[in-house]
Amino acid sequence: MRVRLVLLLIGLAVALAACGKPPPGPAPTPTAIAGSPAVVSIAPVELVQKISLTLHTPTPEAAAQCVHAGCEIADRNGCLGCHTTDGSDLVGPSWQGLFGKEEQLESGTVLVNEAYITESIMDPGAEIVKGFDNVMIVVPLTQEEIDEIISYMKTLSSG
Repeated sequence: MRVRLVLLLIGLAVALAACGKPPPGPAPTPTAIAGSPAVVSIAPVELVQKISLTLHTPTPEAAAQCVHAGCEIADRNGCLGCHTTDGSDLVGPSWQGLFGKEEQLESGTVLVNEAYITESIMDPGAEIVKGFDNVMIVVPLTQEEIDEIISYMKTLSSG
């Protein structure tokens, strides 16, 4: 029982480290985020993902700001903990003005469209935006939920 509690606490620490604002200075390596290679082997990815999704509870203020179904889905699933909608970057790129933009990736450039966003949600490590670390987790969303998030992202890129 004590071992499970320690593993849960380690997983919790790793999940929280991945969702906070990065500290000033050079980007940390995955080893620095996790603490040590031993921690990574003790806390499986599935555990960290489950803890991360369980921890996010939308605040009433955030829920009140979400008038679009895609915003509510993104908030409920923790997306807005790492992606802003005001143009400032956190752990991931801001969604403001993102849809329809040519985005710089580690491997080249891509037009941010429905296909790219869907791939980024379903397989976050497939393409990494230049200047960001590969820390996004796979969030189990339906295609309908992904479509709603994309619809919401489009509203942040128009006008």
